[in-house]
Amino acid sequence: MFWILVAVAALAVAIAIDRCQGSRPQKAVDHFVRWAEDVTDTLMKPYFYPELDKHVLFPQGYIAEKSGHTRGSTVDLTLFDMATEKELDMGGTFDFFGQQSHPDFGGNPATQQYVPTEGITAEQFANRMTLRQAMMRHGFKPLDEEWWHFTLRNEPFPDTYFTFPVKN
Repeated sequence: MFWILVAVAALAVAIAIDRCQGSRPQKAVDHFVRWAEDVTDTLMKPYFYPELDKHVLFPQGYIAEKSGHTRGSTVDLTLFDMATEKELDMGGTFDFFGQQSHPDFGGNPATQQYVPTEGITAEQFANRMTLRQAMMRHGFKPLDEEWWHFTLRNEPFPDTYFTFPVKN
């Protein structure tokens, strides 16, 4: 049912879903948490959190010990333009931890009003709002810290965190 809703949301904006990350086992989340807790491991800092210290990733909401992804009700996604065969420019790197990733960076999501802001154009903000509105119309709620992150409003397993072995 979940993936049907995602497909319907994609069709509603006449573009395709791209780089979709859905379900992930709690074991994978636990590994990510261990990485985040190791403040000495900063190899990915220039790419994913250049303006933050790693110890703030939990309190600022970028990483959680329990994730909707493990419930099968959360998806990370961006949009793909079928005509140009390219991802839409959303004004920021997917999985980037920082203010630039917040849906309200460059405007007001409630009114979809763009506010000129260094680091995001009106078109990029509009692309974020297209994704956000499509997902919300089809039963998903957004996350305040990430423009690409949506959770099914009426989750079938809101208090369950599934885990299973992951093989190469």
